[in-house]
Amino acid sequence: MAGRWRHRVAVASVLLALAVVSVTLNGLWRFATQDRPEVVDQPTVVRTANAACLVMRKAVHGLAAVPEAGVSHRVAAIRAQNDEVLLMVDRIRALGYDLVAGDLPLQTWLNDWERLVGARESYAASLQAGRPRQLALPEDGDGEVITARMNNVGLDCTVPLELTGGG
Repeated sequence: MAGRWRHRVAVASVLLALAVVSVTLNGLWRFATQDRPEVVDQPTVVRTANAACLVMRKAVHGLAAVPEAGVSHRVAAIRAQNDEVLLMVDRIRALGYDLVAGDLPLQTWLNDWERLVGARESYAASLQAGRPRQLALPEDGDGEVITARMNNVGLDCTVPLELTGGG
């Protein structure tokens, strides 16, 4: 009788251990393969975005107007930089809707770049019209400038200072 009881306890212990290991491994697999909503984490998207961003950052830096440049030169520089940003956005969107939509913060991040370009275009138009005003960076829903969010999506792509009036 005692032998049969021990055998049942041993079998139950082994089955319980297998269940715990199975649940743990399943949980780890789900965690490792799920989309983290706060960062861009699909390898193809990350590689493409980082490469496109590097090209954009170099171009934006090279197109920056010197502080003592005339209005027409500054406006042209702003618009040329904006074109480089939009080219980066287009290169990333060329990955296709499924990849872009499948990595949660990516669509918002791309929209933020377009909002930044829109703000810069408004600034350039005010310069060109002879009524210069300060560059107003767009804000997120919490009243923070979007560049803070843009710089924290897990990509090697911080917003260049030349685009925010800081460089």
